[in-house]
This record gives sequence, structure tokens and C-alpha cells, in this order.
Amino acid sequence: MSVFFLGLFFLAISAEAIDTFTIPRGFIRDPRGIPFRVLFATALLSAFSILTGSIWFAFATSLFIVLALVIGSNLKHRMLGEPLVFSDLVVASSFLKEPKFYLHAIPPALLGLIAVLLPLLLAGFAFVSWHGALTNRLAGIVGLSISIGLLHVLLARTTLMPIPRLVGDTKQFGAIPTILVYWHRWRQEPDAAPPPALPAADSVPELVIIVQCESFADPAELNLQPSQLPGLEQARQHASLHGKLHVSGFGAYTMRTEYGVLCGRSEKDLGFRHYDPFLTASQDQGFALPHRLAHLYPQRVFVHPHDLRFYSRDRLMPELGFNRIVAEQDFAEALRIGPYISDEALGQKLKQLASESMKPTLIYAVSMENHGPWKAGRLDAADGAGAYTQHLANSDLMLADLTAMLEQDGRSALLVFFGDHRPSIPGQIEAQPERHTPYTMLRFPRDTENSVQDLTPAELHHAILAEILRAQAGNTAA
Repeated sequence: MSVFFLGLFFLAISAEAIDTFTIPRGFIRDPRGIPFRVLFATALLSAFSILTGSIWFAFATSLFIVLALVIGSNLKHRMLGEPLVFSDLVVASSFLKEPKFYLHAIPPALLGLIAVLLPLLLAGFAFVSWHGALTNRLAGIVGLSISIGLLHVLLARTTLMPIPRLVGDTKQFGAIPTILVYWHRWRQEPDAAPPPALPAADSVPELVIIVQCESFADPAELNLQPSQLPGLEQARQHASLHGKLHVSGFGAYTMRTEYGVLCGRSEKDLGFRHYDPFLTASQDQGFALPHRLAHLYPQRVFVHPHDLRFYSRDRLMPELGFNRIVAEQDFAEALRIGPYISDEALGQKLKQLASESMKPTLIYAVSMENHGPWKAGRLDAADGAGAYTQHLANSDLMLADLTAMLEQDGRSALLVFFGDHRPSIPGQIEAQPERHTPYTMLRFPRDTENSVQDLTPAELHHAILAEILRAQAGNTAA
């Protein structure tokens, strides 16, 4: 038992020392974060003592995990402008599906170190588990029971971090206390009462096409060499509404923008749920566009040319009210430009769905072509930014093509096109306070109104509903 307490002492001291390197760094960490780190370290040491029967191997493994959390938080802050949060750990399984989404963020030297240490830890785990002492396992059982119980009481009674303030809280308290408290606050967030039903209508726009375009941003806003986006410029000239879309994420977090546009709940309303609103979106299905518009649009189609298991879209989108899913398997023969299905192929699929629709149809599409990582050699570009702007031009062509198709179609329609977030390209496009992307909303047949308004994704949701209801009123008056 004395060895257990000795290991715990060294682990607690080491965890405190390691956590001081968390970015952003405060001059002095708030001491109220210490009990969270100590109890977290105790729980780790105890759990691995139970599994292995070796206190010192449990110490080494626990130290590795604490170090990995801090390094991971710092890498994320460097790439995306915000530290690690509890929801990042929940979706860690995505790493196994598409490791290339994440490996590019890890420096080669660190990757090499992990490649050496991880097999050693696994081999050591197998060896010491076979030879571990029963007394160490029993000490672990006692330690885990006490640490989990005390941590539960501490979280239940804490008054720290009452509102989301991720960067400031990490700077003040450190990575581990912030992860733990934010997870607790997230579990306490109440579900919202569903919104009232939308009114019935005899006539609605026959087509509503909403395109969430991967990493679509105005290159003039990214400090890149100016690139022509004629499709976006033309759309802005003829849009009934356009402007800046103030997304919260940079370089990632597609689901935050997607949730905002689909469900219309602001990040303030979501509270601690806003870091990954898809984790609780099943409780918000009454807010979702396809659910609220089901009585007006018999056909409600979700289109995404990639693996729908990401963010659990395969389960979530039907729950939100879509009654047809067009996914990766429906693009088996489609053109790829770079690693992913092209925006040209996505645009052709949207045109096909529009031409086949015999009833009022709502289509929500999420593009994939311009997904990172971007690096030299992709599309034979000299650097990542060069590859990005080539893909960006293809996204712009898709917007122009969809606009021309709806112009010629003759049916009443609404086209909404927006970027989900800016790209993160280390050394070329870095996180900064300005994170907005462009959006446009075009009505067909066109009218003379052209308004400019900056919106959040949730506000864009309500603007879409207002435009459909406006069309209803216009059709009823006619």
C-alpha cells in the first residue's frame, strides 16, 4: 500500500508540472483546479493498478495519458484556435475511421516517439498483467472507489466554470479540470421544449436546396493571393439575402455549423452542448428543418458523399426528419478530385434529384471535395494553399451550375449556399478571431430584393424558414 501512495505522490506532482505547459498559459494556475487533477491522477493510477497489478507500470501509463492530454490540447489550440474539450474525447473513434484527418496535425518527431512508446506500453501491459501482484490490484480497487466517489462529490458541488468560456477557463484552471467540469456541466444541460408547429400552406417553393460547402471561404478574407470566384460574386449580386456567416469553429467542427443551420438553436441556448451539438441532437429533433417542414415537403433528402458514420449522421439524419439518405455508396462511380468525391459530382447528383422530384422537395447537401489535409503535391500544387484554392474554384463552379439549373428549371425554388468553416493550413492559414464564411440565399424566379445581413448559423436557419413562409404568403396572395 505504501508503494501505491508513493506512486500517487509522484504522479500528482508530475501531473501538476505537466499541466503548467497547457496553452494558453496563465501566470499562475488557479489552485481550485488542483483537487480535480489529483483525483483524476488517482483514478488513472488505481485503474491501471487493477488491470496490471503493477504500481510503477500504472504510474508510467497514467503519466503517458496526462502528457497525451496536454500535448493533444496544445496541438489542437495551435491548429484550431481552441484547447481540448470533453467532446473531443467522445468522438476519438473517428481517428480509426479516417486517421489522415488527424495525423497531419502531429509533428513527425512526436509521431515517431509515439510509434516507439505505444508498442512498449502494450508489450509491458501484457507482461506485467500476467505477473502483477494481488495486493496492488486490491489497492487499486480501494483507490478507484475513493477517487471516483470524491470526484463525483466535487463535481456535484463545484461552482467553477458556470458558463462556457473554454479558452479562459483552460488558461485559469488547466486542461484536466476544464475537461472534467465541462463534461459535468454538459451532462446537466436541460433539454429544450420543442418549438411550435409551422402553419399549413397550399403552396410552397417546389425546391429548397441547401448546400453546406466544405471549407468554403472567400480567399480575400484568408490573406491568400486573390482568387476569382465568379459563381459567388454572381450569386451575391442576385441573392435575396447574403453576407457573412459567423461560424464558431476554425478548421474543423463542421457539425457546429451544420447543427445551427439544421436546428436553429444558438450556441448560447445550447450552453455546454454547443461544443458538439450532434451528441445531443436526437433530443432536438423537433427543431430540425426537415422535421418542422415535413407537412410541407413530402420529400426530404440528405446528401453527403462520404462515410455517414462520422458524427453518427447515419443514425441522426433520419431522426431529424430526412426520409431519404444519399450517401457514399450512391457515388461509387463518381469523379474524385483529390482524395474525395468532387463537387462536380455532388452538383450533378443534386441536379438529378431536382429533376426527378415530382413533389415539393427539401434537399440538404454536405460537400466533401475541399476537405483537408491540404499539402504540397495535392492536385500537383506547390503548397497546401494552392491545392485549397483549386478545390475552392470547383466549389464555386458547383454554385454557378446550381444557380443556372434553377434559373432554367422554371419552378419556384430556394437555393442556400454557405461555407461550414475556414480551412486550417499550418504556416499559411492560421486560426484568428475572424472566422466568418460567405453565405448566399437565392430565390427563383428572381426578384429585385438584394439584402446584406451578417448571420450566425442558427440565424440562417430562421432566415430560411422566414423565406419559405414569405413565399407561402406570396403564393397565397397571388
